[in-house]
Amino acid sequence: MKQFNESLVALGWVYRNESSRWASPARLVKKPGKAGELRQAVDLHRANQQIIPLAGSMPSLSTRLQHAKNKKHKQTVDFIKSFWQMALAAGSQESQSYMTEDGIFTPTRLQQGSVDSSIHFQQFVEKIMREADLLYKNVLPWVDDLLMYADTIDEFLPVLDRVYSTLADNGLYLGLDKICLYTQNAKWCGRVITPDGVAYDPAKI
Repeated sequence: MKQFNESLVALGWVYRNESSRWASPARLVKKPGKAGELRQAVDLHRANQQIIPLAGSMPSLSTRLQHAKNKKHKQTVDFIKSFWQMALAAGSQESQSYMTEDGIFTPTRLQQGSVDSSIHFQQFVEKIMREADLLYKNVLPWVDDLLMYADTIDEFLPVLDRVYSTLADNGLYLGLDKICLYTQNAKWCGRVITPDGVAYDPAKI
């Protein structure tokens, strides 16, 4: 944890704050699906109780996937360290502070576990894709996962260019470990999306 938090300090994503009036406990937990690997998790339960949540909700995935069903050409990607890519307003930072045996750290970026993290990230990605005239026409975002789709390959390639340009213009970065550059049968968010429709992924049931 010490090495991890020192790297966050070096990036400017957190800073030491021994005078903080807030401090949620941080601990190591097992990474799901990755045997032997650990990650730091912050229990923001108490802090979340003091926050008025955003007046919004996650869209219905089943409903939104109707836009992508029967589309032939697809690509799936995910954001690397998605929430950490979002700057946190100065007035909201101290309440998100966490404590380790090495001291108290205050984040300058959004953290996983905060009451508004998922909906805030979702709304931001929806906003930039809507402004690019891509949302639900050729792009379906689900928190840190993106599904791109089109009827024809001639339509699909320009869509990818527009998506990547939109992400670059807004300073968002994608991971490489889960990317699927091209498929007609996409496994995405517990679903299988094919030219014939949408079904639950049997491996996830």
